[in-house]
Amino acid sequence: MALNISPEHLPIICAELLATEVTLTSVIADWAVHAVPLPPAIDDTSFANVATVAKHSVECGRETVPGLEKLSHGAETLIPVSASYEGMDTAGGTTVGCQTSNFAR
Repeated sequence: MALNISPEHLPIICAELLATEVTLTSVIADWAVHAVPLPPAIDDTSFANVATVAKHSVECGRETVPGLEKLSHGAETLIPVSASYEGMDTAGGTTVGCQTSNFAR
């Protein structure tokens, strides 16, 4: 299986991934403000609603923040991969310094 790499595209992909991470972080920050439940009224349903919304907000944040960190880390990993690939390609090498072990699975 052939793998064609255009090393000049790797920094562009990195920039696009970092821009996506910034956009998603902004969306999550905006969401977090609105995810705080309003104070409950005196009825049981309102109290239960506040507790449920607060629980789900915490769970969503717990899952989202690590995902954003992995996106950022993956994008930043492309920079040394690109440099390594270009260096080895220029030297006529057949191997590339691998960064895949740094990607979260």
